[in-house]
Amino acid sequence: MAHEVDWTTFIVETFLEKLKDEITNEERYEQCANIMRTRAKGWSRTKQSMEFNLSMSTVDRRIKLMKKKYDIIQKKYPELGLPKRKYSKEEKWMDTH
Repeated sequence: MAHEVDWTTFIVETFLEKLKDEITNEERYEQCANIMRTRAKGWSRTKQSMEFNLSMSTVDRRIKLMKKKYDIIQKKYPELGLPKRKYSKEEKWMDTH
């Protein structure tokens, strides 16, 4: 997510609530939720991979999925007030570490 949102607890939880409707597989949703919450705290992909016992490629796939879903949800539900993603050096670092 080199294009970042200022991740407040409200934005993270609002996004994850709508993400439940977009992802049908419960295990995949739980992985995404864990990754999203820790990513908002600034964890690297490496740390997430080790903490959640997931391969780096699985973490990357979940992040890629959430980027797409966030953009869809942000446009689909303007009443939620989810901000558009914008470029961030911190997010770029998380994408590469």
